[in-house]
Amino acid sequence: MNLHSYQKGDKVRFLNEVGGGIVKRLRKDGMVLVENEDGFDYPMPPGELVLVESAGFSKGNSLEKNTERKADDMRVSESEDEKKILLAFTRNTSNNGVILHLINDTPWFFPCAIYTRVQDDDHRLIVQDVLEPDTKMEVGEFSDNDLDEVRQLILQGFFAGDRMKSLQPLVQGKVKNKATRLLLSGNYETNEYFSVPALIFDIYNSKTSAPELIDEVLHEKTLQESVDAEKAVRSKKHPSPVIWEEDLHINVLVDSVVGMSNTEILNFQMDYFRKILDKAIVDKVSQVVFIHGIGNGTLKKTLRDALEKEYYLMYEDASFKEYGFGATKVFPGRKAK
Repeated sequence: MNLHSYQKGDKVRFLNEVGGGIVKRLRKDGMVLVENEDGFDYPMPPGELVLVESAGFSKGNSLEKNTERKADDMRVSESEDEKKILLAFTRNTSNNGVILHLINDTPWFFPCAIYTRVQDDDHRLIVQDVLEPDTKMEVGEFSDNDLDEVRQLILQGFFAGDRMKSLQPLVQGKVKNKATRLLLSGNYETNEYFSVPALIFDIYNSKTSAPELIDEVLHEKTLQESVDAEKAVRSKKHPSPVIWEEDLHINVLVDSVVGMSNTEILNFQMDYFRKILDKAIVDKVSQVVFIHGIGNGTLKKTLRDALEKEYYLMYEDASFKEYGFGATKVFPGRKAK
């Protein structure tokens, strides 16, 4: 796969064939859907495409174009105002999904990359770009059925300018989400960056973020890589099982149950349970602990009925020491006998 992560609107040409077109969307199987001039869609492997012009969102400049800036274009005016790097979600009312945005509320240029965590040691690039000072860009759109793709986001970047009063820190941040958090409109608030309500995450804030300069980071990175390499050698022979823990308490899944009946609450919890379990089966997770609490036992009984009659999977009471009688441990890869 080539190094460029294609996004909707990119202009591309085919590497081994005549023609090209505009990137329409990225498919889950990794293929890039390209619409040619005649309006026909062609699924193409990323490695067989050549980027002609990036759609871009930071004033139309792609990463390749921004790296060619002259020194005069990189001069910035620093101030003592609060400086922020933010990730934000807005609801996409046209297709019942969300739009992910990146905001550069600083006087510096911000080369960066955003990844989504696929598995423990597997991260997929969503976008790489250079944001100009005081700009925001639209990273991508995600339907309500694809919210797992933004369940855990990692941003890495740094500040740049031809003259700076002092070296600025590297920026690295993580955002963890539950799909339910993104689905509920009540979690989106009015703000200074958008004309619509948004769910905003603070990645870097000059008033609160501790400085972490490049030489310090490189030193720490070298030490950490040595430790990780040693751990990898030791764990290769005895890989640890992948275990998930999911809390099904309704107050964890939603901010408010006002207006929801008991039946609606139970259906919401079970829909979330099935979604997590389906993903665990696909990802070949060893165990999933579902925390359902004791209560009147309705959720526990409904959950276990689904395991027996829909999934036919092995399960058992989770550790009494950790969860009391309030959790069920499920083995996604083992059928019940």
